[in-house]
Amino acid sequence: MKCVQAIVAPLEADVVCEALFDAGIQQFTTTDVRDYCPGKRPAEIYKGVRYAMHYVPRVKVEVVVRSDLTDRVIALIRASSITDKIYVLSAEPALCVRMGEGARAA
Repeated sequence: MKCVQAIVAPLEADVVCEALFDAGIQQFTTTDVRDYCPGKRPAEIYKGVRYAMHYVPRVKVEVVVRSDLTDRVIALIRASSITDKIYVLSAEPALCVRMGEGARAA
């Protein structure tokens, strides 16, 4: 089992989730995150005071799939959005706590 994590722009998160759902991957997690990027964004002025905006809003999409589906999931994410980062982590052993299922069924 592998955990694929992709950091995408908020406007592209729905497109990525729809592409995964259409491909038959129906269980994934999305989390609102902020990317720290000093110097990339211009400063904004609010009520006459200049503020440097170092945090960029992003969405993290996490999918846990069998090892043989990892390349397919990465291809789907890359085709459906311009991603900042994609991480692949090992997710051994996977266990569904609620149902008590093992790695294959979870």
